[in-house]
Order: sequence, then structure tokens, then C-alpha cells
Amino acid sequence: MKYFISFFLLLSIQASAQYYKVRHQSCNLKVYEKTNDNALLYQQFIDLLKERNYNVSLFNNEKEIRPGDLYANLTQIIRGTGFKECYVEVEILKAKNNFPAADDKSMFKEYVLRKFPRHSPSAKDRCKMAFKDISFRVPTCTK
Repeated sequence: MKYFISFFLLLSIQASAQYYKVRHQSCNLKVYEKTNDNALLYQQFIDLLKERNYNVSLFNNEKEIRPGDLYANLTQIIRGTGFKECYVEVEILKAKNNFPAADDKSMFKEYVLRKFPRHSPSAKDRCKMAFKDISFRVPTCTK
């Protein structure tokens, strides 16, 4: 019985560890330029991707990418009146063509909507907390 339980726990741990990994031959990842929408979290996002073994570079003006390479979107939306809520979404996609397209395969997508805590009306704290919630789930790139 002990062996059965040990085997089951080992399988469950291995399966959960695979959830946080993306297999890719080069781990090259392109990121869009910083905008006013994501300026608050942009540098943290770049640092997180580098920490997770991605070779991060910015898109050029033509938004070119090699087919098969990865690219990432960071979306941050602050909405509401008074104490605003913050919506943060991270998506990593695999390009089929030389340009990002709507039908590219999504390798990872996660979002968080933070309404609390309400320490300040500006929602900066809620956006930082939402990004921290997502940052634990962003997968590591393995070759």
C-alpha cells in the first residue's frame, strides 16, 4: 500500500511540474514595445521572462518574427471610478508566419482581476498584486 501511495504522489508531482514548462528549440521570445497601458508592469515583465530562461528581444518597427518563435502580450486595464480595479493578462504565443496573427497557437494564457485591497484609488497596488499572482504561473522555457 505504501508503494502505491508513493507512486501516485510521484506521478502527481511530476505532472504538476510539467504544467509550468514550455518546450521550445530556441526559447527566443519577442515582446511589444512599452505603451502607456502597460508601463507600470513592463520592466517587471521583461525581467520575469529573462528569469524564466527566455531570450527576450523587442519587436522591430515591422513587427517581424521568425516562424516558430514565441512572442508575448502583456495587457493591463485599469477601470472603474473611485477605487479602480485592475485587470492583468499575460499570453505567450507561437508564431505560424513572419508576423503575429490572430490564429497563432497560444502556449500560455492567464489573467487576474484585482479589486482588493483598496489602499489607494489609483489601482497601482492592485496591478502589482495581480502581476505577482500571474508571475508564479508563467512557464519556464526548456530546450
